[in-house]
Amino acid sequence: METIRKGSKSIDVLSLQASLGLKMDGDFGEKTETGVKDFQDSHGLKIDGVVGPKTWEIILGETRKTGISDEAWEKVSRSLGVEVKMLKAIHSVESSGVSFLASGYPALLFEAHIFYKELKKRGKNPEVFLKSHPGIISREWNRKLYKGGQDEVPRINEAFLLSPEASICSASFGAFQICGFNYGLCGYLSVYDFYKDIWSSEEGQLNILSGYLKGSGIVPYMKSKNFQEIARRYNGPGYKQNGYDTKLKAAYEHP
Repeated sequence: METIRKGSKSIDVLSLQASLGLKMDGDFGEKTETGVKDFQDSHGLKIDGVVGPKTWEIILGETRKTGISDEAWEKVSRSLGVEVKMLKAIHSVESSGVSFLASGYPALLFEAHIFYKELKKRGKNPEVFLKSHPGIISREWNRKLYKGGQDEVPRINEAFLLSPEASICSASFGAFQICGFNYGLCGYLSVYDFYKDIWSSEEGQLNILSGYLKGSGIVPYMKSKNFQEIARRYNGPGYKQNGYDTKLKAAYEHP
């Protein structure tokens, strides 16, 4: 995680605010600084309002829950009426089971073509930014723009400066790689509420998956083991290009 302080504006700030229960806007202002100082004071840290490696370490250690319990898997399984094995197959295929990067960020993949659409939704002309931000804005899907892993973080932070909400709506997050613009489908009132669960825990990410599977109509196809239709609805019409259906079937049959 990056060192941040008053005046910073980034996904790191949004993540900090999620951890400390502060208003989430991604802008490190006076209230966020006060929240940081209070946290530092209560944990015997230097009270300077700057979130560096040591403060991040304690914040992550205290506020993030890692791992998914058997009880959590079973709860979602019962809620949806699908096998745990099917849920775990999605978990395996979408991100190889990786929920968070070693640096602390959620696993993510930034989608430039979706950011183009999300900017338009917010009354911003994406054409204006095409030349100045070619790595994060594209009229069409372009595989070459993906950087992968930690290198996706600078991409989303570049987008965050143009439009915080649009940037979060334009990335697939966590172990299940669900894109932010689906927040309403998943049962959230705002994309920031969605991101808070992505950031906070792996079980939060599982809850997002549960909402997405319900909202997108995938559950019946999970019950019937129609892997092609699951993949089409989960990954889009281009699912065959990456063999998502065959990977999902293999992960289910050979967990």
